[in-house]
Amino acid sequence: MTPGFEFIPAKYSLEENRFFLDQLGRPPIAVLDAAVLPSGVNRHAVEEVLGACYDRAELERHRQKPWAGLEAVKDVIVRYLQWYQQMMRVRGAGGPRFASQHLWDSAGRPYKYGVGADTDLVKTEILEDGTRRPLSLFLDRPAGETLPHLKSVAPWTKADAASFTEDQIAQHDTAGRVECSICGAFFAFKPDNRSSLAMARANMARHLKHARNEPDRHRILHTKLFR
Repeated sequence: MTPGFEFIPAKYSLEENRFFLDQLGRPPIAVLDAAVLPSGVNRHAVEEVLGACYDRAELERHRQKPWAGLEAVKDVIVRYLQWYQQMMRVRGAGGPRFASQHLWDSAGRPYKYGVGADTDLVKTEILEDGTRRPLSLFLDRPAGETLPHLKSVAPWTKADAASFTEDQIAQHDTAGRVECSICGAFFAFKPDNRSSLAMARANMARHLKHARNEPDRHRILHTKLFR
């Protein structure tokens, strides 16, 4: 039994995840002996996931050792399958292939490599309010148990630290200027003059790329707006 096993549905095919749902709780040796595996289902994946779950369920039954539980595993699989279908709808509407590998700005535009976005695997789903919920599960962590809050183990972190996702460039048409929310730098333009506005935005793009104050935040905002 592998300690600290993290179950990530995205590591497995859709067919394998559906197979897990049908067979969870059964010993893998019985599943593999009695069933002809469906197309797209790998024997090693079945042994790995069903075995990890079965072993932990047996330890809970015989030694009262708590773990995440079969219902929590089923829940994360169902949510992943639903989220995958949602991502395919987003892609069909002209969006990116994997929506959670992007951050989305207030205008609904996606951009990659944002802080908090998934990387190589889909490990979160995006809820209607824009927040993210994990699509992975540590089997040895009892259901409902969470990691300690960061500030409890890293007291030097600032409680009021600004979120990169809230950074923006404000355009004040009446005043005729574009302003950086990170540091307050601004560039003026002539109202109702598109070429003047374009020049101000070009100056702002250079500012974001070369700012010395909080350069990472500035560069992330540049990637978000001027990629």
